[in-house]
Amino acid sequence: SVEQPDGRLVVAGGVSAKASPRDIIIARFNTDGSLDASFGAAGSLRIDSFGANTDDVAKALVLQRDGKLVAAGLADDENGPNGPRELVMLRITPDGSLDATFGNGGLVWIDLPRAGPDANVGLQLQDDGGLVIGGETRNDDTGECATLVARFTGDGTPDPAFGNNGLVQLPLGWCNWAGSTSIVVDPGGAIIVGDTSGTVADIPVPRYGRVTRLASSGEIDATFGFGGTAIIDMGSQWAGSNVDPDIGIRLARQSDGRIAVAASDWFDWYFGASYFMVARLLASGNSAGLVGSTIDSTSVDESSGSARVNVWRTGGATGAVSVDFATVDGSASSASDYTSTSGTLTWADGEATVKTIVIPVTDDSLVEGPEWFGLKLSNPTGGALLATSSVDVVIVDNDGAPPSPAPSPSPAPQPGPAQGNAQSGGGVADPLLLVALAIVLGCGCRRGRRQCKT
Repeated sequence: SVEQPDGRLVVAGGVSAKASPRDIIIARFNTDGSLDASFGAAGSLRIDSFGANTDDVAKALVLQRDGKLVAAGLADDENGPNGPRELVMLRITPDGSLDATFGNGGLVWIDLPRAGPDANVGLQLQDDGGLVIGGETRNDDTGECATLVARFTGDGTPDPAFGNNGLVQLPLGWCNWAGSTSIVVDPGGAIIVGDTSGTVADIPVPRYGRVTRLASSGEIDATFGFGGTAIIDMGSQWAGSNVDPDIGIRLARQSDGRIAVAASDWFDWYFGASYFMVARLLASGNSAGLVGSTIDSTSVDESSGSARVNVWRTGGATGAVSVDFATVDGSASSASDYTSTSGTLTWADGEATVKTIVIPVTDDSLVEGPEWFGLKLSNPTGGALLATSSVDVVIVDNDGAPPSPAPSPSPAPQPGPAQGNAQSGGGVADPLLLVALAIVLGCGCRRGRRQCKT
């Protein structure tokens, strides 16, 4: 789910009649919890473009700055539930209809040899409007699994600058079912991928959470962890013969660059128990530190004369470092609403003081409502990493315009208690690890779409 700047909530998932395959559904709710009748058909959009007998479900959702929604999930191909699955994306306009300018008729899809029906799918929006999607797949002929990561431009076209025509595969080895994938994009453009591996055939062996960092080109970043990968030993809590092989994993990047990893451990049908585990990885062994703002957005009254954004250096102060900054137009224009500002911030060796960027704001007499512009940070030097790459600055009109929502990014999720043994160099386990929680669970035509093949 995502929350819009106006407080309305959009959710995505699957819906079906009893004993029938699911269709993807997107629904929007008002702030009082009622369905928003202005969205789709009486508040929701049901998508059955993948076939009448296919089981389709949305697993992830992001909100673009222009108000459009992109959902990602899994869908059966024409052979139905017994055939291969497809990793799919679709874009929805603010009024709740498929956006025909995205992909082919609003849809993008990638063939997967096999994916679990309840496997998680990762989806992230990049600062440049690009989309990164990831999911695990299994080759039934060899029994080997892999995580597939794909990057698309804003219109749903595979990005040729990433991997092999927009695709990267990360082998996982033998497994008895494809599991789950989570993706985080850091401010410098690197892609952090979380997945799971470790089950051979039906034999319960220790499962592992894996975190891999890819450069923006799709190449594995060997400076992270051991050769680009950090491994979290999740272990086997139960050794019963009916152990569910599927493990969910989720990543969240903290403002200090550390990576929180949440995963569910073994499920034993006899004991009816599972474990939820949380670990935290250090961002890297980089002593030069991180530079960036501690906020994603700020607002300033039009009459104040200027907007001020603080930029911090944290996590290390070895060596001299610098970072470039520049404003970019949004709904506010540098020609009439603020003064275009750019430059370079520098810190000396051992210095970790706060630097302030001052951006002049124009006080006009127009009734125009809130407007925003962006402040971008780029090109860190001296070994520093970016903690944040952009801040949205909202100019609040003082000429009598009625208040209306202004766009601002959602805050990053916060990590919880942690457990796990992580092996890594740059991505080493954070020493602040707590105990795992034991949780008791119940049992419980080619259609003209844009296609990417592995």
